[in-house]
Amino acid sequence: MFRVVSILPLAALAGCQFIPGTEASKLAAGEVQVREALTDPESATFRNTSYHGATKAVCGEVNAKNRMGGFVGFTRFYALPGFVRFEGGDLGDEQVPVDFGKLYDDFCV
Repeated sequence: MFRVVSILPLAALAGCQFIPGTEASKLAAGEVQVREALTDPESATFRNTSYHGATKAVCGEVNAKNRMGGFVGFTRFYALPGFVRFEGGDLGDEQVPVDFGKLYDDFCV
């Protein structure tokens, strides 16, 4: 009986990403959006991801393969509804001539 009861809270937490409106679901949606912007979405690993409700941004770091097939190392990103930006522009197809650091600070800090 004790083992069943101790597993229930873990099972409840594991399903939070599927409950609309929760922070976990917003993080999961942001990671999907980032994967869609990558050259090799299956290679992506994430760390330090967070959701910022005031700006509706998902921010963090992602490591994925570039067009040459090599991992580029963990790169900062932010994802807003409708677009994703990567620091340095090496992970996605789009190069953006803006001050990434300032925008990252505005949306994510």
